[in-house]
Amino acid sequence: MYYIAAMFADIMTEGNGYLDVHGAISVVSTNYQPFPGSDDYRYEFHWWEDRRRVLLTERRESIFLDLRRVRKEFESGKWKDWVSRR
Repeated sequence: MYYIAAMFADIMTEGNGYLDVHGAISVVSTNYQPFPGSDDYRYEFHWWEDRRRVLLTERRESIFLDLRRVRKEFESGKWKDWVSRR
């Protein structure tokens, strides 16, 4: 998160609006289950307001991938559903 914040700070200059900032997707690849209790291989996070569930921006997203499970998903063809949403 620190590096993404630094990237946004570098892009923002006086006089530019927030909508002029490029979008950013960070991908975190793990070789373990990042969220115990779940058997999914991918997790997508966005910036939401906690009480009202208002999306702050569509320009920022973090994706966590459990690489141990990605191969199974690839072989089963399930990954196509995720890619087609892009």
